[in-house]
Amino acid sequence: MADTEKQTGIVLQLIKGVSEISGELAQLRASVSILKVYVAIQLSPNDPLLGVKTIEKFVEDVVKQDSGEQTRRSLTDVIDILERWKNQGRGPLPQS
Repeated sequence: MADTEKQTGIVLQLIKGVSEISGELAQLRASVSILKVYVAIQLSPNDPLLGVKTIEKFVEDVVKQDSGEQTRRSLTDVIDILERWKNQGRGPLPQS
């Protein structure tokens, strides 16, 4: 009986953890969407949809380079990617 209660407690803790992660993931997705809109408008103020297409192409290129591996890019990696993007003529980088 005690084992069943212990297992039930563990399952409930896991469910709570998954629920919290799900909420955080939803917030992360919303934040990414908002950032994409902001950057799209900066990339192409007269045609934000063109900016969205540029962003999606950029994401696609990064995913291809990553070849499915989960990597944590440092600031240096991000700068390198942006420089390659600019050098390949993929579009202007927003000026801050």
